Amino acid sequence: MEVRKLAIVLLVWCAVASPPVFAQSPVVNYQGRITAAGTNFTGFGFFKFVIHDGAEAYWSNDGSTGNGEPAASVT
Repeated sequence: MEVRKLAIVLLVWCAVASPPVFAQSPVVNYQGRITAAGTNFTGFGFFKFVIHDGAEAYWSNDGSTGNGEPAASVT
């Protein structure tokens, strides 16, 4: 009986003490709208994308490094 109680306490402790682990998706989904002068924009836009944490850039659409704006844009 003591072994069973010890096993239950151990399982509960493991479930509570260890933080959950989640896999991160490599895809960032975002849906929004672009406005110009308060109205929805129509036509072609030229966008530049960078993923950074304020101190280091991890990815940019043109492969450039550093914390600056990418040189090339995406239509």
